[in-house]
Amino acid sequence: MTFCANIVAIVCLCYFAREVIGPHRDEQARFPEGLRHAARQLPRSILVKTLVRGALLEYFKLNEYDGTKLNFQFGRRVVASLATDALFSPVPTPPRLAYLDLEAAQRRRDKSIPLFRSRRLNSPVAWAQHKRQRSLRPAKDIEDPYIAAGLIALAQEQYYQDQSRPDHYKVRLLAAKDDNLYFYTALIPSHFLDRFDRPSQRYPTNPPIPITYVHIPMRPEGELLRLMELVLSKLNFAAKNHE
Repeated sequence: MTFCANIVAIVCLCYFAREVIGPHRDEQARFPEGLRHAARQLPRSILVKTLVRGALLEYFKLNEYDGTKLNFQFGRRVVASLATDALFSPVPTPPRLAYLDLEAAQRRRDKSIPLFRSRRLNSPVAWAQHKRQRSLRPAKDIEDPYIAAGLIALAQEQYYQDQSRPDHYKVRLLAAKDDNLYFYTALIPSHFLDRFDRPSQRYPTNPPIPITYVHIPMRPEGELLRLMELVLSKLNFAAKNHE
């Protein structure tokens, strides 16, 4: 079986909890006028890539990594390489924020089950392959187990490089879907990661890990800037405190 099929089991270790951002504030988001103008002018198709991934993250002093793959480890070996669309960190350390285009992630998932191609029509085989593809799609794309796996892999990046081994690792993921952004946050305990590092050992039963997320509409542009400032300010704070 493919890792994409097995990864669904991760949702049993985590759960998604949507948060609602409070009432609108009267003041405008404090972004340079150039960013505000770009948000008004750019079409949705390139708004995320040009504005959110670039200018907004640069405004919050994040570093972008050259690579976009996250290693998911089990038993101290890499069992999967998770594709993202960008990786960022507020300090020169392992990445703490991943950017994921949910539509691109779905296309990659579908390609993991290649369709039967032949000059001769073979409807039962083609139907079975399409059914297999559909079975891998989550019930709610904004609560995709792939997101949980990406956050765990982000935590593992720090887990294997941080000799101090803190109690928790805070990781975040920004996802895009249609005209919406979703900002996910997870606090992954070290003892949770121990299970992946040494799976043969016995561990006490612990409650699932919450993954909280907020919805950020891309339009109107003023709301996008306000909400992006609100959620990404947490990253700015983290950079100062080496969270």
